Amino acid sequence: MRLSKLAMTIALTCAAGTSLADVTIYGIAQASIDYGTSGNNSGNRLYYQDIGARLGFKGSDKLDNGSTLEWNLYQYTGGYTWGSREAWIGISDKDWGSFRSGKSKSTYSQVMDDFDLFESNTTLVSTFKDGTYRSFPNGTLFYTSPKWEGLVLKGEYQLRDGSNDNAYGYTVSAKYAQEKFALYGAYQKFGNSGRDLSDVTNAGAWYNPTGAEGKSMQSYLLGAQIYPVPGMIFGALYQHAQQDLAGAPASAPTATQMKRDSVLLMAQDSIGKWTPRVGYVHQFAGKFDNGPSLRTADQFEIGTDYNLSKHSLLYTEASYIKNRGQNGFQSSAADMGWTASSAGDSKVLSVGLIALF
Repeated sequence: MRLSKLAMTIALTCAAGTSLADVTIYGIAQASIDYGTSGNNSGNRLYYQDIGARLGFKGSDKLDNGSTLEWNLYQYTGGYTWGSREAWIGISDKDWGSFRSGKSKSTYSQVMDDFDLFESNTTLVSTFKDGTYRSFPNGTLFYTSPKWEGLVLKGEYQLRDGSNDNAYGYTVSAKYAQEKFALYGAYQKFGNSGRDLSDVTNAGAWYNPTGAEGKSMQSYLLGAQIYPVPGMIFGALYQHAQQDLAGAPASAPTATQMKRDSVLLMAQDSIGKWTPRVGYVHQFAGKFDNGPSLRTADQFEIGTDYNLSKHSLLYTEASYIKNRGQNGFQSSAADMGWTASSAGDSKVLSVGLIALF
């Protein structure tokens, strides 16, 4: 959507230093220098990446019944429209939880983010994704429960989208956290959606559900983290995905469905201003109902953050994506990101800065 009257009012009000209920301006600026060999280009490359500066406005208003009206408008700054990342409004209550509607980070994506603390474009989450969820769905109803003795439940329903063959979906998740550990589970299903594996040059077709009448995609996550001492985290996450195909790959032209398992492992520690971490993703073979399987694939990553201040940090990360010819790490040939394609593997070293405000 274009710049709305609400967004204009918020911006002008904040600039004038006055209050519109309780408004907060926040955001992030992030950039890196990358060097490596990409599957999209067999030569070495050194270049600058603007990973995504974002600016947001969020606010709240205490209602007469004791609950709180909340809203958020969050967008990229590089030529994107307002609310390109999040645009929602809702009500929060300490006894009943929070309800909101609009565009926001999906429940499934939030679980994955808890297990991937890397900063660069070669995050483990983008590899683990494998076309099974939308990160920021439009037209969605969200619910988050209060915390009951460490247990938090979340759910969302993505309303039918007439522009995408009436695709719709829902997700439910649970997190149980105590001082030394946390357990996670999530289940997601899309209706009127399928996975298009026929066009290997189209990253969107590989990464996102495609509208397909009468087809469906479903996946679930099971994970655990342990915190043996303050600042130290060990985590493991398992995903199973079952996808009806909207388009079959050339290697399995009669396939109508694929099943695939993935595992993510990660560990990190905080040592003064340093936070070193290591991670690994393995995708098992993608098994079709007809035809040969897609091959397995791996990603290894190691890196560290260094806190420059309370709101800024320097990071360096090294990643190796082993493609083995066919997998869900697929990227467009024009993509400047370090994602392995069918042309080969990727090796990259990133050094970047992040500033939060």
